[in-house]
Amino acid sequence: MPEKSGAGKFFPSKLRVMLDQVDRLGLSRGASWVSEGRAFAIHDPDVFMTDIAPHFFEKQSCIRSFHRQLSIWGFLRLEKDVAGRGVWHHKYFIQDKPEMIKLIKRVPVKNPKQTVPTSKRQLPDYTKYRLSSSPQTHSQVDCLQLYLQGILLRTMLAVHLPSSPINPACIE
Repeated sequence: MPEKSGAGKFFPSKLRVMLDQVDRLGLSRGASWVSEGRAFAIHDPDVFMTDIAPHFFEKQSCIRSFHRQLSIWGFLRLEKDVAGRGVWHHKYFIQDKPEMIKLIKRVPVKNPKQTVPTSKRQLPDYTKYRLSSSPQTHSQVDCLQLYLQGILLRTMLAVHLPSSPINPACIE
């Protein structure tokens, strides 16, 4: 396992280093890049918090704290379930464009009464991104795209439906 990240690095940099190393270390069952590197997923919160996070985020002791840090840095949770799994996105957090990470800023803490409900947030349009030739990547993008279309449809209909569980085959 890599040495622990220094306290001088800011959260998005640590996150990027972590995601780049989990594939090399064979820990992608816990977390990995998805949607052609335009988002990342936490596949197994237990594996993530016990085998991955302690080596990159010394102060993170539970998945909720990690989720709170993501929110503070402006990441949007695109897909979630009660077990702590989820897909996260930030417009400047892109796998193939490491220079853009410098544009990520901490979001000022808002008054809870002023927060925008998840259903009203503007989500990125993943349909405009170029697909690679990898069948696995096509499958991941297709699954994410279908899920996002479902969210949009539920929002447009203003019908509250229970969240659909994450299909592990879509994000592995």
